[in-house]
Amino acid sequence: MKRVFVAMVMVLMMSCVQSGKIEGTVRDITENTITITTDDNTLVTFSTRCAKFRCNAGIHCGSPVTIEFKGEIVDSFGNAARVDAPEEYNLLIGRWVAPYDSPYAEKTDMLHGFELLPDGSVIEIGEHSIIYNYWRYADGKLSLAEYEECLDEEIFDLVNHWQVEHLDRSTLTVSGYGWRWMFARSER
Repeated sequence: MKRVFVAMVMVLMMSCVQSGKIEGTVRDITENTITITTDDNTLVTFSTRCAKFRCNAGIHCGSPVTIEFKGEIVDSFGNAARVDAPEEYNLLIGRWVAPYDSPYAEKTDMLHGFELLPDGSVIEIGEHSIIYNYWRYADGKLSLAEYEECLDEEIFDLVNHWQVEHLDRSTLTVSGYGWRWMFARSER
């Protein structure tokens, strides 16, 4: 009788165990936990004590991730089995520059571009009229948000979505809005 009861409890426990995948953006990461924001702005924290990480350059705040989890997510907390960050995201982090080919350029050797930081922030290079707010990468698109100021002094984000045509360790080619730009990685 005892064995039957133990077997029934084990079957019930196994039927309650769920597993799945969830995607989001890293909000916080510590030695043993990772907190993400999902597309619907839900915060979920996972224990990473037994998780396997698959990412080349590390996971940072602002990184898109996919988390495979075991068991249920209870009160916005779960146990991660595996954490994946897309290789493209990690390749994008860094300084990207191109020749400034405008007829208004002061010098023909002037460069413009941006530095994509791991936390999702952006530093402009050579374009002093642009102030970037943040960057994101998803579904093959690089999104750069600029601060824009209207005549009534209202500030909002203008987000440009660029299709990533080519990306490797040294070159980045993006297109969109009738434009195509090729950038080279710059160490400084």
